[in-house]
Amino acid sequence: MKGGAKSINIIKKFFNLHLSERILWIILVVLTVGTVVSTIISIMR
Repeated sequence: MKGGAKSINIIKKFFNLHLSERILWIILVVLTVGTVVSTIISIMR
């Protein structure tokens, strides 16, 4: 239960951020996911 409350707080903090900060976070996540996916694809080949 405590962990769930923590993640909700993180989400609330995320939505309280300025739009520019939110966009930076989204870019960061996309880059991270893209790197991981491309690594997995190169391993699968």
